[in-house]
Amino acid sequence: MDDLDETTRLAVPTWMVRSEVLAVAFSPDGRRLATGDLDRRVHLWDPATGAGLRVLGGHRSKVVCVAWSADGAWLASGDDEGEVRLWDGHTGALRGVLRGHALGVTDLAWSPRGERLVVGSHDCTMRLWYIGADVGAGVGADVGAGAGAGVGADAPGGTLLQVFSGHDDAGHDEPGDDDARHDGARHVGAVLGVSWCGDGARIASASRDRTAMIHEVSSGRVLHVLAGHDADVTSVAWSPDGAEVATGSEDATVRIWDARSAETRLVLRGHGEKVTRVAWSPDGTRLASASFDKTARIWDARTGATLHVLSGHDDDLRDLSWHPGGEGDAGGEGDAEWLASASFDMTVRIWDARTGATLRVLEPPLEGLRSVAFSPDGATLSSGVTDFTARFWDPRAGQALAQLSTEPSGVTTPVVFSPDGERFVSGGFGWSTLVWDLRAREVCLTLPRRGTWVRCVAVSPDGAWLATGTDDALLRLWDARTGEERAVLTGHAEAVTALSFSPDGAWLASTSKDATVRLWDARTGEAGAVLSCRPPAWGLGLAFSPRFGDNGERDGGREEGRDGAAWLALASGNGTVQLWDARTGARLRVLEGHENWVTSVAWRPDGALLASGSDDATVRLWDPGTGEALGVLRGHTGPVTCVAFHPAGRLLASASEDGTVGLWDVPRQRCLAWLLPTPEGWVVLTPAGRHRAGGNLGGAFWYAVVPAGSDGEPSGVERPGPVQIPRQRLDVERRDVERRDVDVEGEEGDAFLPGVRLGAAEVLVDDL
Repeated sequence: MDDLDETTRLAVPTWMVRSEVLAVAFSPDGRRLATGDLDRRVHLWDPATGAGLRVLGGHRSKVVCVAWSADGAWLASGDDEGEVRLWDGHTGALRGVLRGHALGVTDLAWSPRGERLVVGSHDCTMRLWYIGADVGAGVGADVGAGAGAGVGADAPGGTLLQVFSGHDDAGHDEPGDDDARHDGARHVGAVLGVSWCGDGARIASASRDRTAMIHEVSSGRVLHVLAGHDADVTSVAWSPDGAEVATGSEDATVRIWDARSAETRLVLRGHGEKVTRVAWSPDGTRLASASFDKTARIWDARTGATLHVLSGHDDDLRDLSWHPGGEGDAGGEGDAEWLASASFDMTVRIWDARTGATLRVLEPPLEGLRSVAFSPDGATLSSGVTDFTARFWDPRAGQALAQLSTEPSGVTTPVVFSPDGERFVSGGFGWSTLVWDLRAREVCLTLPRRGTWVRCVAVSPDGAWLATGTDDALLRLWDARTGEERAVLTGHAEAVTALSFSPDGAWLASTSKDATVRLWDARTGEAGAVLSCRPPAWGLGLAFSPRFGDNGERDGGREEGRDGAAWLALASGNGTVQLWDARTGARLRVLEGHENWVTSVAWRPDGALLASGSDDATVRLWDPGTGEALGVLRGHTGPVTCVAFHPAGRLLASASEDGTVGLWDVPRQRCLAWLLPTPEGWVVLTPAGRHRAGGNLGGAFWYAVVPAGSDGEPSGVERPGPVQIPRQRLDVERRDVERRDVDVEGEEGDAFLPGVRLGAAEVLVDDL
């Protein structure tokens, strides 16, 4: 990397995350492949090399469908909570969010000209949106009422044109004409699939009511009801010429219908389980189907004969997409034609549709980070990963120290050190809670399973107690030395999501999906105040202030507890941070600024600064005394899941679902380094382009450098050390750091790179 110009800076590495793949779609030019995953993200791939290009985060639930506009300028993704996100197809920037469905989204389809999007849902309806006449303009085009205007508004990504509920609201003719039998027809089950005819005038829908329907776009009228399947119709697709419609069903068959007469032309049998997706080849001569029998099939669309059975996936198939190139234009595989399949086995396979051979398997190698914590002495930084591992780092030397498998405890949310720093507690989205001896690197205590998932853990300040919160809405108090269960605390109505002990150990706070915070006497288990989040939303993170007086100012050393105001910060699913006086139950302030769920909060050790992490991929700094926003730390490309201050208060760590830990200079509000765990190694990168690596990287990652002061157009891809990634052009969105000065105790001129002076210690990659 010695050839890098001094004007270049590091763009955040993008990691591909291992997850069940639910949706797949080739871009119109065939050069990119988008997948929607159970991990709530959209992944972009280079199908020619199998390299991961970008990760798009922000969905709050699994991404079940993805669709490109006809010119590739837009990518839409829908999730299981009813939200559709619109992305710039070239840069990956978020351009808008569509909401309105009462239940989850099931499928998406763009109109042939790309200015309208139809969305199907479990609420038995379809919604038709206008996305904008300038969609073909690419980057910078407006989206309906304004792409960049207020994500989170009623329709920040487009204009709702019509709701296809099937009711007879369109002024149809009186009964007696040829189509009268369809007046008032409506789906009475979830709409599971949608497809737009090439003429732009008709939309087909598939439903759980065992029918498919053909709708007239201009009026919303149902033209035909396609009935014949013996179970839910899961997928629908128009032939390229618009003459036929194909449907797949849970009855394990595929049907091809005449679109004019609504008569069944062919019934294709061969799958052993339900069919989840059907897709026509670009030339219309073949039809592909995906099934829960772990195979895909390619059929002759004229005769119904099976041409190929595609076997290789280890789990059910969810989606299919043909490469759009057509004959002999599959992107460098000779005369091959490509078909991509998405599976619950966490892979995407690209097949040669002519021979049925597997060309490549796309398998994300890494997992997102869920937690981060400094040891009490600040000498060790830990990160918890969703692949059942915890990684320990030396922030002084900028290198990994150890990796422990936390299986079967699962995602360590949060990572928790004992007060003496000798033990480590792993809990979270798993069945067990484990206590580790860090010196021996082995489990010294396992808390008994109680048949439900552990979502959060906390250790009392004296190290004598452990608290766990679980999916069954219960809190449990444990003896941290013997593992004996001492108390079960009831009161929450839904899963407990976060816990925090007060600094004096007198109180335990808990928050839940029920949108409340509950205070408990940590010694007796007696219930205290109940604080309600407003507007109602999940509580996702909790933290007691280290030391605050009645007015939110330092109280000169008075012991915090019942005889003094104890401030409590809540990270909320409504995008706010809420501050409470835990003694009185009064809500003191609501900190607004994040554009998505706030997932984590952390106090600086002196209590004068509060940090929050969010699904909007940012970390924000706040003055808790005034509620003033002091700065925004940008750089992560996925949701920020956890934030933690170094004990000296000048260094902040953030964990993200993009697979990285960011280390931040708090006074100067800049990123100092990215810590990147890989399955068999690790990398530390600095914004100046320097790096340190260990273990076997195995081509697990890439990063791009962008000229400083540019408009964000990438200058290329560098390959640090042993990573063997083909050199290629990548679209990387430039992210800047909004900053303001923050008052921090310390000597003037303390350097952060190289080195951060924290008392007598030089901390952070000082010799990278």
